[in-house]
Amino acid sequence: MKSITDTVRSILKHDEVAREAARRGILNSSAYAREITPTVAEETWKEVEESSVSVSINRIIQEQVFEPVKPDLVFEKVTVETGLVDVTYERTLDVKQTLNSILPSLRQKFPHDLFIETSGQQQLTMIMTQRMWDALREKITQKPVGLYENQVAIAISFDPSYLDVPNFIYGVLGILAVEKVNLMEIVSTMTEIVLIIDSSYLEVALTQVKKYLR
Repeated sequence: MKSITDTVRSILKHDEVAREAARRGILNSSAYAREITPTVAEETWKEVEESSVSVSINRIIQEQVFEPVKPDLVFEKVTVETGLVDVTYERTLDVKQTLNSILPSLRQKFPHDLFIETSGQQQLTMIMTQRMWDALREKITQKPVGLYENQVAIAISFDPSYLDVPNFIYGVLGILAVEKVNLMEIVSTMTEIVLIIDSSYLEVALTQVKKYLR
């Protein structure tokens, strides 16, 4: 059977807001005890007093060093590409054969246009300029399962040292999450993350991202 302290420690571990408040020394132990006491009682299989939970919270805060969940972020470069199309097809042999016959010449015709292709087990997605899509849809007969125009790509470049930093991508996504920016696609390379969003979110998203430019 778990002890009250072990249970409270586990709850704190998985509560990002409470952990950050504890790290900053602003967690109200009495209020937090009031909130989690029912959970503590359920997990320990016994009646639990709020005062006992509050004591456990204070003990854990005194004994444990809470590290930030999100790392400090510094971006080296941010670029924007507008007027994009996000299109998804079922990953069937027919679709793959059709695209293999069309895309090489299309890429050659528009060598400098942004083109990103990702493939999963069931579907494949392509992100391209509007003019590339206009040319592609004239030649492909299969219907896409998803089509979103007026998309924007925000490309964030960062130092390779972040590859060894836990929660780096989580931290990047959190920048936009606080403004409720809806991400359509996320594509990454070794030192770059490309975020695909609707153009209606561009201003607020770019404002957030630029805060972290070196």
